Amino acid sequence: MMATTRINRMKEPLTAIFDRLAEDYDSWYQTPLGARSDALEKEAVFSLAEARPGEHALDVSCGTGNYALALAGRGVRVVAIDASEKMLQIAQSKAAREGLSIDFRRGTAEDMPFADDSFDLVTAVLLLEFAPSPQKVLAEMLRVLTPAGRLVVGVLGNHSLWAAARRAKRLFVPSIWSGATFFSPRTMTDLLREAGAHSFRWKNAIYFPPLKNGWLLDRFQVLEGIGQKAFPGLGAFFAVRVEK
Repeated sequence: MMATTRINRMKEPLTAIFDRLAEDYDSWYQTPLGARSDALEKEAVFSLAEARPGEHALDVSCGTGNYALALAGRGVRVVAIDASEKMLQIAQSKAAREGLSIDFRRGTAEDMPFADDSFDLVTAVLLLEFAPSPQKVLAEMLRVLTPAGRLVVGVLGNHSLWAAARRAKRLFVPSIWSGATFFSPRTMTDLLREAGAHSFRWKNAIYFPPLKNGWLLDRFQVLEGIGQKAFPGLGAFFAVRVEK
């Protein structure tokens, strides 16, 4: 989950916004809240992805390479695509520093330059929140997925304390979340079925409130296990794995 940044979504194109965010984007992962959230999100995504060395994977809307690098580190052959040139430049620099070979491409999730049935695994995390047509994006990702492949999508839940805080803040402070859509598992199920997906598996995460204090976060950590078992639809983040 990225930090809030002052923007004007009405006047500035989304790609330009992410170009401008690129330099400071990774600073979120250095905070106690960002690091803990990222770890839980990755745990959810990769437990569903079951990425195997040698597989061919596509990371859609890769940003600064957070998931693309993690996939490549698992021995997966990775192609990563994003509309932001500056995000891609940072991702390429990070991959080079870590000695990882990743094929970065510039392009949009709605119209990707790949043949049908090209990838064993497709991942997309925090993409649909900003997509003008989530169903079109999902259909496109399923198109490039092999018949036996897996699509894993990670999104922000709309019934969490995090979503409530973002809704309240965007009423008063212009932010990247001003035009974002948050999802429920039911909405995601409907969108995925309309796009042609089936065989759903879910993982939920982040039941603690969005606190910046590390000491308080430690005290609220007990909520994570309770929430995942007792309130699966109320996490701030959830991932779903589907097949086509």
